[in-house]
Amino acid sequence: MKSEILVKKYESFQPEIQKEIIDFIGYLELKYKSTLDIKKEKKTPLEKEPFVGMWSSRSEMKDPEKYIKELRKKHWKRS
Repeated sequence: MKSEILVKKYESFQPEIQKEIIDFIGYLELKYKSTLDIKKEKKTPLEKEPFVGMWSSRSEMKDPEKYIKELRKKHWKRS
């Protein structure tokens, strides 16, 4: 029933306005399709992400806190 009303209202407009209505519907489809697709995506657990552990073999990462403190001292000297 509602679709019949929409069709009648759509048909009551001039062709230029009908094109605008079609364009707007296309815009809405794109806008809301992307948000729906994002919600449907399976989220990968963080530990399965490829970047996790990428520095584990680096010797300076044995003590990351010390490494960062040294970097800060080196680059953020106060004068």
